[in-house]
Amino acid sequence: MSAAVSELAVNAIGLFFDILDVLISLLPSAPFRVMLSKLSDSSGMDLLGYINYFIPFHFCAVCFDLWLDCILAYYVYKYLKQAIQDYRGVHKF
Repeated sequence: MSAAVSELAVNAIGLFFDILDVLISLLPSAPFRVMLSKLSDSSGMDLLGYINYFIPFHFCAVCFDLWLDCILAYYVYKYLKQAIQDYRGVHKF
């Protein structure tokens, strides 16, 4: 009985992955390929290097990431501080 159930489970999982494979094969391989090829031909994409020289996008992204990290750390600290105060208030420390 156990062998039949495990064989049935293996067949069901195999069928699931076969259906998933068929569904994935229906999707396009790169949905943005046509749009990106049009952009690289005539939309001024060659100017991005010059713009990046004056506006350092990588530096801006790093600063924004650090700012978000600091905000997250502040909210975690604020939550933990309140949780500790509530715990001490309930247990009278």
